Amino acid sequence: MRLITLTIVMFVSGVATTTYFYSGHLPTPNTWEAN
Repeated sequence: MRLITLTIVMFVSGVATTTYFYSGHLPTPNTWEAN
């Protein structure tokens, strides 16, 4: 059960970090068009 709990925590943390990264560094869709 410990391993499963750890995996869930790591997964949620990864999703939260990814969401924060993209929302922080890609504020607008125009960033893709600019390049």
